Amino acid sequence: MGENKLYCMRCFEAMEDSSNTCPHCGWHNGDQVKNALPYGTLLGEKYLVGQAVHVNGAGITYAALEAKTAQKVEVREFYPHTIAVRGETGASVLPVSGAELKFSDYLSEFERYAQKLLRVSDTKHIQRAIDTFSQNNTQYIVFSFTESVSLRQYVEEHGVLSWAQCEQFFYPVIHTLGAIYAQNVEHLGISPNTLRITKDDKMIVTGFDIQSVRRAGTDLIEDIFPGCWALEQYSKTKICDEVTDVYGLCASLLFALTGAAPMEAPKRKQDPRLMISKNILKQLPEQVIPAIANGLQVDPSRRTSSFSRFSAELAAEPTVVEKFVETETVRSLPSGSGRTPSKRRVPAFLWLVASFVFTLVVIFAVTSVWFKDSPFSPQSIVPFIKDPGVVEEKQTLEVPNLVGMEYDKLPPLNRKGQKI
Repeated sequence: MGENKLYCMRCFEAMEDSSNTCPHCGWHNGDQVKNALPYGTLLGEKYLVGQAVHVNGAGITYAALEAKTAQKVEVREFYPHTIAVRGETGASVLPVSGAELKFSDYLSEFERYAQKLLRVSDTKHIQRAIDTFSQNNTQYIVFSFTESVSLRQYVEEHGVLSWAQCEQFFYPVIHTLGAIYAQNVEHLGISPNTLRITKDDKMIVTGFDIQSVRRAGTDLIEDIFPGCWALEQYSKTKICDEVTDVYGLCASLLFALTGAAPMEAPKRKQDPRLMISKNILKQLPEQVIPAIANGLQVDPSRRTSSFSRFSAELAAEPTVVEKFVETETVRSLPSGSGRTPSKRRVPAFLWLVASFVFTLVVIFAVTSVWFKDSPFSPQSIVPFIKDPGVVEEKQTLEVPNLVGMEYDKLPPLNRKGQKI
């Protein structure tokens, strides 16, 4: 970087004159956000700080530039506003009087989380952590930068997504979240704000942060995502883990399909219904609504508890779903006979073929009956639509608790999904 070269402090494109307006992104090089580092601060001896682009209870995220390579990055600074202040230099971060121990505890959590993120930095479809270091009595995490817009902005500009678009965007992210959870990395802030769409039409997960800012009851200002926070996040004692992120992902998927997130989880304790228009329902495969509904169960013990299981339900893969029968699968499918020939001495090959055909017949029959009688099938959804002529009228669907129930033990239902 030339010493006399002028850069936009938001997009870091070169500016040819001293104008305060960037010709590339239209941003004005005005005042920095309150309590943020001054423009041009050098961190880690190589990261040039620009505009603060995101602020929450745990810290500040800056647009930044790696000085030697001119690579755009984002730098996350631990700065807990409720218990910290800037030092005299304007750069150091100091705990307020009496909050030294709390500051130290949260800083340690931030440092541990940074190491977790570095561990999964090679994972696709996430904003990668590429560096972390200590400076100014605090900790920094450097993330890769990818040009993108939030899912919320994308839907506002392009309208709700079709199921084909959702498959394209969400399936890779679902598998990615399952992969990082396998390495003990949680997010707890999945929402239309933290899911972003890149220029090459890929969805990535951004907005990683410590758990203490993703739940109520801590000393930090919680970073709430209305409609996407699971019920357990409103408690300071409940466990938040993969089942929590499943809720946020399902809420975001519902937003992509309908343009609206569910009601806040505490309100859904009294009214768990989901609002979906008739027109959208007609365009969705039969298995999608039951899968989303189970991922949005208010009670975490009844919710789809892993991304692998959610993926199986969403894709309607009955042979895969069978693998989860012993761990609260949403709907259990009977497996084929496990008997093996012992006395009739029929050739093993014929037994194998017969067993395979029998299993296919059973799965086909059960699946047909299931979707025919399911309260979420097109036939049973029709009674919920009061006025078929009003295409965009929103309907309320009761979300039944199907978790842990085997098919042959389900109570009989009439066409309206009501118990007989």
